[in-house]
Amino acid sequence: MESVAGSTKTKSSNDVDEDFFAALTCRLIQLCTALETANQLVQSTNSNVALLSEKVGELQKIVKRGDSAIAAAKAVHVTPDDDKGASA
Repeated sequence: MESVAGSTKTKSSNDVDEDFFAALTCRLIQLCTALETANQLVQSTNSNVALLSEKVGELQKIVKRGDSAIAAAKAVHVTPDDDKGASA
């Protein structure tokens, strides 16, 4: 819309609305993109946590087997010493 003198242009309310909604649309697209990225990160993290949980379970089993082996070795080691002490 032009001024009375015709030398200056001002934006009509329709132009302002279009600019506002264009900027709003741009921001909403950015927000949606950020939310999609966050969702992917959460899914990846959940997957990694599940994998780590499995690995921790496997390590716990290995440690228990090691503890059992150590206990058995100690029992075997103690038995001969007790026999030597009793016979001497």
